[in-house]
Amino acid sequence: MVANLPRKDVRRVELLCATYSNVKNGIALFVTNDPLYCGRTDKEMDHSVNYDAFRMTEGRKVSGKLGWKKKDSKAAKDNPAFKLDGEYTIHWEHLNGTNQPRTPRDFSYCMVTI
Repeated sequence: MVANLPRKDVRRVELLCATYSNVKNGIALFVTNDPLYCGRTDKEMDHSVNYDAFRMTEGRKVSGKLGWKKKDSKAAKDNPAFKLDGEYTIHWEHLNGTNQPRTPRDFSYCMVTI
């Protein structure tokens, strides 16, 4: 699972804002049609999984150090832990253009403002 990649994108934008004085803010935009990213709330998830820190479930507040639960796993070795400077709340919006329930082929997006 590549769930840590979006969070690294947030960190990259944080670093750009911190490095360049003329960059005040940025956004990270995530688009998916995979309901596993946005279909459930954080309270409904199994938090014992290795990638728990990197979930992007609806309503989740994310901040601080993000790392893999199993420190000796291949995922942890290939993708070291990192720290976010800010706190971000994950919120997904549907792109199907209606208020109808989403279908598996519908896309959703999450925009994180940094």
